[in-house]
This record gives sequence, C-alpha cells and structure tokens, in this order.
Amino acid sequence: MKTYSEQMNRISKDELLKGLVGYGLFPEKLPPFLSSEAFYNHIESGSNLNFTAVKETGFFEYESMRNINIPRVLGIPNPFAYFNLCECLSKNWENLCQHFYENSKDWTHKISRIHIRKISENSKKIFQLDYEGTSWYWLESGHRDNLFSMNYKDFKEDGNPVSKLLIRSTYLVNADISNCFGSIYTHALSWSLVGKDIAKQERFGKWHNDIDKLSSSLKQGETHGILIGPHASSVLSEIILVAVDNELSRNYKFIRNVDDYSCYTKSHEEAERFLLDLSDALKKYGLSLNHKKTEILKLPLVSKQNWIRELNLCTQNLDEDVECTYPQLAAILDTAVNLMLIHKNSAILNYVIKILQYTKLTDSANEYFIDTLHHWILIYPYLIPLLEEYVFTQREISKQKLEEVVNDIYYMGLEKKTYEAVSYALYFAIGYDLSLSTHNYEKIEKSNDAVLLLLGYLYDKKNRVGKSVLGKYKEYAKLKAENEMDKYWIFCFEVLTTGLLKDNWKKLKKDNITFVKPEFLKKLLKNEVIEEEHSKK
Repeated sequence: MKTYSEQMNRISKDELLKGLVGYGLFPEKLPPFLSSEAFYNHIESGSNLNFTAVKETGFFEYESMRNINIPRVLGIPNPFAYFNLCECLSKNWENLCQHFYENSKDWTHKISRIHIRKISENSKKIFQLDYEGTSWYWLESGHRDNLFSMNYKDFKEDGNPVSKLLIRSTYLVNADISNCFGSIYTHALSWSLVGKDIAKQERFGKWHNDIDKLSSSLKQGETHGILIGPHASSVLSEIILVAVDNELSRNYKFIRNVDDYSCYTKSHEEAERFLLDLSDALKKYGLSLNHKKTEILKLPLVSKQNWIRELNLCTQNLDEDVECTYPQLAAILDTAVNLMLIHKNSAILNYVIKILQYTKLTDSANEYFIDTLHHWILIYPYLIPLLEEYVFTQREISKQKLEEVVNDIYYMGLEKKTYEAVSYALYFAIGYDLSLSTHNYEKIEKSNDAVLLLLGYLYDKKNRVGKSVLGKYKEYAKLKAENEMDKYWIFCFEVLTTGLLKDNWKKLKKDNITFVKPEFLKKLLKNEVIEEEHSKK
C-alpha cells in the first residue's frame, strides 16, 4: 500500500502540468467532444502566446444534472488563466508535496480516500467510483486523457481501513462541508500552506501568494469560491482539507471522501465532540458544515447500502454466456425502480444500467430494456450521459428508435430548460448522423449556454443548413466576443474566424488549434471532406 504523500510524490511537476492542462480543463460531465490536449501540446511545442498579459478573467458555466434532479453548476475557466494557475502549481509542486507530507505523516491510515493520483500505465483496467460512491466504470490502458483521476479508489494501494475503524466503535458520524468548492476562500490556501500569521505578513512575492492570486484570477479576482470542474480545483481543495484532516486525526478515527466525512466513535458524546471540533477546524479556513447532511448512527450497520446488496442479489444468477430473458430483465428493472422510490435516489437506476452493460439479452428483453431507458431518461435526465457508453454502443438499436429517443431528449430539454439534455441530444445527433425535427437556431440562442450554442452550430454546419443560419451563429458569437468573451469563449473561439478574434485567441486560431476533439470533427463532415475553417482570416 502507498501512503497519501507517496501517491503525490509519484507525480512529477511536468506530469502534473500535462495532466491538469492537457486533460483537466473540461469536466468529465460535459458531452465528450471537447479536449484541451491540442492546447497543451501547442504550448509545449513553443507557442507565441502571451501568458503574462493574462490577468483576471471570467469563465463559462455548464449545468450538470445530479442524481437528485437538481443541477450542479460547473465552471470552465479561461484556458490562458487556467494555464497560469497550473504552471504555478507545477513550479511549486515540491513545496506542495512537502505540505501534503507534513499533514499526513502521522496518519495511521489513509484519511483522504479520493484524491489526485497517477494512474499506472501498466494497468489494463482500473475500477473507479464517482462521488456518490455508487457508480463505476472502466478506464482502458493507453487512454492518456486520464493521466490522473480525481474520483478514484484503489483498495490494493489504499487499503480499506473501515473494518478496523469499526472495532471498538459504537457510533458512525456522517458529515459534509456545505458548498465546499464554492465556499473556499483563496486566501485560506496561503493560511494552510504557511500559517495565517505568516501569510498575512507575506502578502506579496511569495509562492503561496501566487497560488492564492492565480486561483482568484479564474473568477475575475473574486477570493470566495473556486470553480467546480477543472482538475486543478481538486488540488486546491486538498491543500486546505488535508490540514483539517491532520488537526482532527490526533483525536478521532475517520475517513474523508472529497468533502464527506465518516467518523467512528466509542460513544454518542464523542460523536458530538467530533462534529464540534470539525466545525471549529473548518471555520479556521472559512468553511462550514452542512447540517442537513449531518447524522449520528448507531452501529452496527450493514457493510453496503441495502439497495446495492438487493440489486446484486437480483443479478447474481445472470450467466454471461446465457441470454437474459424478458421476465428476468423486467424483474431486475422493477426492483431497481422500487428501490429508487424507497430511497429517493436515481443513482440506483444509474447503477443497474451499468451492471447490465455486458449482459446478453434476448430480442424481446433488449427491446424492453431500450424502451424502459427511454422512459427513465425523460424523467431523470441525470441518466442521459450514460447512454452512449452503456446503451448505444452495447445494444442493438435501430436508427429509427435512436432518432426517436434523441428527439425526445431534445424536446424535453428545451421544455424544461435542461440545456445539458439538449446538448447531449445535439451531440448524439452529430455522432450518429440523426435528424432533429424540432431544432432551430432561435431555440438554441435563448439558452445563453456556450456548450449548447457550439453544438447547435456544429449540428447545423454538418447538415448544411445554409449561410443565413450559420451567419446568425457567427453574428451572435461576434457580439458575445466583444462584450462577454470569457463567458462564451468556447463558442466564440470555435465559431469565429481569425480576423474576428483578438490577442491570444487570435494567435491560437491562426495556428489552427481547436478544442473540439479530432474524431468528433470528422463526424461533422459528409463525404469525408475536411473543411479547414480554422485557418481562415
């Protein structure tokens, strides 16, 4: 097993920069058509971009639906300002690793369970969990866009301390930080790194001040809150939270998954003291507990959530070499719905979709499965990002049915103003060459969503709707570039030609750099003809 600091020390400063900039600008929650790899490679090869001129910038927002049918707002920063922050973290990686070591060297077990780490290049497959601890997926070897993982657990390297923490424990305390990333005070990064008194004395010209300043520069100089989404934010949050862990570890047995704490105590009184001490430790850095999610439970408890156990029992008799029949599948899906209604957690539907991904189905079962998911996703848009990997590429589905599903997603998204759903509908339509019967430019423009606007433009470009419609996108992009470039940068940069861009954006465009993945660009083109618009002036 490797300790927390050993995991950090495995990453070189150059690898850190590449991982954060080349593969960590865009959150995984976005439709997977964007990448910053070309941007990083361009810088690495010696670009003429002027990073010193980049000061305080804004960002564009993207709403991603959570399993409770409430969106989480992600922030995607100006790439030039983001590079400056990541370069600063890289240059000071030795100091940061020392900070992580000093605050974790006395741990008896790894407290921080989910953190940035290097994924072994020799591993063929890696098991990975999401923040809810219920979803899982595989990373194939050779996929370099996940050099580091933010949501990763490897029990071989990390161990599983829970069984030992349970010994002599009578109560379990569950607690989490209220709006963790949104509440982080960037000055608190310096407080954690060198101490509050020193940080206040050394306000300028020190490495810890640089991290503070460049973190706030992503939000137009605001010192309250860091962006949810970019991988650098996970490094920033660990700077503070590992110091909180260190303080509490002297008196309590607990683990932390990002901003969720689980503490094991001998008495109810000790459980209450932990909550008080955790609250006090967080206050030192401007953070607070989410009291709605705080609970003290009497032990023992089952080792897994009941619904996971029930679903596993439901599917354990499935044979990978024998087709699952309609009645068998219906029973499994009905069980999942029943558990979801009991626990009020649509992550249960997420889980069952994933555990069935390699199950062979009879024709009738396959049809029922597709129809059921068609029904589910219109009620729980949280499930839509699963469709391509776990359904469209795994199941027999006609183009007619696929078009019906995608059109319903598009219409539902517009009706409910769930623009993530509309974005995915356009992404699917482009990727699978589908027609959207209700699509038009005016509906897309009203969203004020940069990702949706770009996908709308790419869809219309693929379908050759005519210069008049594409001209509307370009005029809108030109307007936004003049007044709100940071808020719409991904849309403006990709749509506008070199002559309509300024400064670093102009240089980047002139060098034919794009943030759209090459394989997705190919899907836009009919008759395999590549249109080189990025070089036009």
